[in-house]
Amino acid sequence: RRTAMLVTPDRVLARRVCARLARWGVEADDSAGAPHSSTPLGAFLRLAAAAAIAPTPLSLLSLLTSKICDETGVCDLSPEETREGLRVLDLYAFRGPAGPPGLAGLRKKLTDWSAGDALKTEAARRGARLLGALETAFAPLADVTVQGRAPLRAWLSAHAAVAESLVGQGADLWESADGETAAEAMAGALSAADAGAETGDEDHSAVFHVSPPSYPAAFDQLIGAAVVRAGPPAHARLSILGPLEARLQSADRIILGALNEGVWPADVGADPWLSRPMRAAVGLPPPERRIGLAAHDFMQLASAPEVFLSRAARRGGAPAAPSRWMLRLETLLANEAQPGGLEVKRAPASALRATDATPRLRSWLAALDAPDGFAPAEPPHPRPPAAARPRSMSATAIETWVRDPYAIYAKRILRLRRLDAHEAPIGPAERGSALHEILAAWSRIDPGDPSAEQRMQDAAEQVLHGGAPPAIAALWVPRVVAMAHWYRRWAVERAPAWRPAIIEETGTLTLPRPGGDFTLTARADRIDAGAAGVSIIDFKTGDPPNLKQVSAGFSPQLPLEAAIAGAGGFEPLTERRIAELLYIKVGGRDGGRPAPIGAGDLGGPGGPVGEDAADLTDKALEGLKALIDQYDDADTPYRSQPRAQYVDDYGDYDHLARRKEWAGGGDAS
Repeated sequence: RRTAMLVTPDRVLARRVCARLARWGVEADDSAGAPHSSTPLGAFLRLAAAAAIAPTPLSLLSLLTSKICDETGVCDLSPEETREGLRVLDLYAFRGPAGPPGLAGLRKKLTDWSAGDALKTEAARRGARLLGALETAFAPLADVTVQGRAPLRAWLSAHAAVAESLVGQGADLWESADGETAAEAMAGALSAADAGAETGDEDHSAVFHVSPPSYPAAFDQLIGAAVVRAGPPAHARLSILGPLEARLQSADRIILGALNEGVWPADVGADPWLSRPMRAAVGLPPPERRIGLAAHDFMQLASAPEVFLSRAARRGGAPAAPSRWMLRLETLLANEAQPGGLEVKRAPASALRATDATPRLRSWLAALDAPDGFAPAEPPHPRPPAAARPRSMSATAIETWVRDPYAIYAKRILRLRRLDAHEAPIGPAERGSALHEILAAWSRIDPGDPSAEQRMQDAAEQVLHGGAPPAIAALWVPRVVAMAHWYRRWAVERAPAWRPAIIEETGTLTLPRPGGDFTLTARADRIDAGAAGVSIIDFKTGDPPNLKQVSAGFSPQLPLEAAIAGAGGFEPLTERRIAELLYIKVGGRDGGRPAPIGAGDLGGPGGPVGEDAADLTDKALEGLKALIDQYDDADTPYRSQPRAQYVDDYGDYDHLARRKEWAGGGDAS
């Protein structure tokens, strides 16, 4: 029965090897033990402190999905009730832009979501019950938090109370090996804090006072570094040791791991306090002594009958240098192989043989991760029946249909929706919604009024402070002055020829097709009417499409709005002649900029541009009809981003389409 041992000073490597062995049901312990922070209890204690002091969606989600909470539940809630409540909170309170801080803000977000719906109210009740349990459990640390800087004893005592309250009465946190280690470490920290307080030295005692934001990191430093020692060896013939423990051990096969410079031998660094003469004067050994001891350990272990030397090609994402000892061995072996090279003297009975096992090991690894019969996914090409295909779509969705048909399949046929990110930052959608509401209010103000600009600023501030997220208000209020000044000047220039006729109205157009009627909808930001016809206007916070994209049919939104207007789809609008298609980029240093894409014989604010607006409208409508007819054929697949120039423009469903498996190797169409 042969034995083997891995010897390495790299504890991260040791833990990774233990995890890989567990893949085959082989239990092997690292003789150096495990840091308490990496144990389930260590993670639970750290997460409990962070969540109780700053209950954000991410901190609460991390705590509630930890192993201990998942197994014991929270307070008096069973594990099943905890999971049900967490599912509701995760979907409807934790996601999207953050609301008011704390548990009260999450409860309000949950209430707003469920208002007026009996089914939602019942689901919200489960989430609110979990929030109430957390509020009760967090009370001890919340009481200390309001004090600001508090003694370390108060923090640790409250922390232990919170942890015990979270797991309820049915579990004992401190009876396991990691629980005993945590209890001993916390007791030691309490003793040190008490000793510091007893000195009477205010400066010394202040060291043991901690502020709320600093406590989780302070606890991790105090407790996280404690080592949880394993019991008897988990495996009789396999062991993972450090160089010190391996000095008096032997095995039939020895693997020396992490033979990288800076790891084995470790980097001695520079002593910022004691120079070499000072170390010698006080009787301290020179830094190189540790390298000598490491070399001694290496030579003893490398002299075993069967040894594997291994190192990491990269560490922390950067190339890693081989250990000086590996370089020395490679040099000696290379010289011996050359005619007239250095002669390596050895005992007659020994056999020195260098084996590069890298290709063989890499082939094993590839076989593990790619078992027999595995093949990368092919590009998806779903072909749902004609009856399941959508018969209505908005003008903005038509653009997605052109660029990424698979997204339409996933959203409209499979009815899948992308979940918002947790604590999502304010993005273009939120900024765009607030800005469109502001522009709609401005469009109703007479630009010739002497107080028009001030009224515009007042209307903007009312929108931003009334319902927009606080981050948008703080960002956009200073920009409103420049925007209002530009908008009024632009509106005054247009006033003689144009008047607002449609502001944030929805129009529809029914297209009879062989496969059945298809309804096109659009919500117009603004439509102006004049003697020459109508001007279709769309406000953009980003860069608007150019004439080439619109003419090619890749950005058909504005011409399709014009088609609805030309067919009388906007009820209050009586004029049907299309005179101008106009994008307006709002924001920026100048406040705004018109970008006409089709102005007919008029020339918009930017002069005559490109194709006639009516021609663009007719072309977009004919393109839509052809697209509808194409996808009314049940044999037409919904492909994922078939146009290479728009890959990654719309990526909400890329994961479902498994693009990373097939897009990099050949034709993605």
